[in-house]
Amino acid sequence: MRIAIMKEASIYREVLLSVLSNEFNDYDVITVDPKQQDKLQDDLIDLLIVDIDTAADINSLIKHYIDNNKHVIIWTEDSTHPELTNLFKLDLQGYFYNGMEKEALIKAIKKILLGKQYIHEELAPNAIRRIPTITQSSAKAASRCVYQT
Repeated sequence: MRIAIMKEASIYREVLLSVLSNEFNDYDVITVDPKQQDKLQDDLIDLLIVDIDTAADINSLIKHYIDNNKHVIIWTEDSTHPELTNLFKLDLQGYFYNGMEKEALIKAIKKILLGKQYIHEELAPNAIRRIPTITQSSAKAASRCVYQT
C-alpha cells in the first residue's frame, strides 16, 4: 500500500512525511510537489493527501483518483477556501485542517483506511452550511464532529 502527500516542499511536509512513515511503516509514504502531480496520474497511490492551498489545478487529479476508487484526503489551512464547496460535493474520504495534532492526524487516517469518512471540526460547519444537498454520510459525519482528540 502507498500513501502520497502532494504538498509544496516545506519543513511541515517533511515532518508530516516522517510522522506517517513512522506510524504507517507497512506503507510506502512519498511526497510529490504539486508541479509534478503528473507522476500521480500514471502510478496510482492507495491514499492521496492533497494540499489544496496551492496554485496548481488539482481537480483533474482528484477526479482521476475518485474514478479509480482510491482514498482522497484534501488538506487546507483556510476553512473558507473557495474550492471547499465543490470538494464537499465530491464526498471524499477526508477533509483535513492545517494544524491537526499528531494523534488526531493518525487517528483520522486510520479511520479512513477502515473505510470511514473524516471531516475536521473546523471544516464541518462549513460543509453543512455551504451544501444543502450534502450526502447523507457526510452530514452524519459532520454532525458528529468527527474530529477526535
